[in-house]
Amino acid sequence: MNDDELTQLLEAGISVASINYRYKSIAPLPAAHNDAKLALQFIRSNATEWNIDKNSIGVFGNSAGAQICMWLAFSDEMANTKIDDPIKRESTRVACVATKGGQTTMESDFWIKHIGKYAPGEEATFNGKTRLQTFGAKTLEEADEIAKTISALVLVTADDPPIFMQYAMSPKTAVPNNAKRARGWVVHHVDFGTALKEKMDKLNVEADLKYPGAKTKYNSFIEFFVDKLLDK
Repeated sequence: MNDDELTQLLEAGISVASINYRYKSIAPLPAAHNDAKLALQFIRSNATEWNIDKNSIGVFGNSAGAQICMWLAFSDEMANTKIDDPIKRESTRVACVATKGGQTTMESDFWIKHIGKYAPGEEATFNGKTRLQTFGAKTLEEADEIAKTISALVLVTADDPPIFMQYAMSPKTAVPNNAKRARGWVVHHVDFGTALKEKMDKLNVEADLKYPGAKTKYNSFIEFFVDKLLDK
């Protein structure tokens, strides 16, 4: 989120909180996801003091943050009402989610096909030591089982909130010639959004997918949040 987007949200009357989470170089996934969950619960626990409507909370993230936000939005309720900790007793459900360049799945099958489509010959680089370290797994099979638990394409169900997804390229955009740009381009490709939208359309859950040339209900995630979070 840039300064202009932050200003637009604040001027619209939407409070904004920015959180930190552990990178995978510090702790394997889903440590970052659990950090985000606790941050959301902490915000809710302070709703009265901070004048926040805990029933109108949306989550937004870019790239890895987008992936984490989708996990929050599409997971079942994760509040633990059986313990004394008042923070962890708070709900983890949200009203809506918006993303930029988000990876809607971390499953190896999708990634291998996706990478092979745009960077033939590079598929093997995905399934290796780095993937094991990412998930703190001993085998690729174990890594994929963990990946399923944090993948929006696996988690999303008919009772989940609406999403606004934004990507920098259209489905027909050519792969950049620059190798460094191409790697980032593949990781943040609109194909991820297309796959999630197709599933959510079948579930009859609102999924707005914006990319160059696409016609969408909302021009930006700002408009989306204003519509979903503010009283009409």
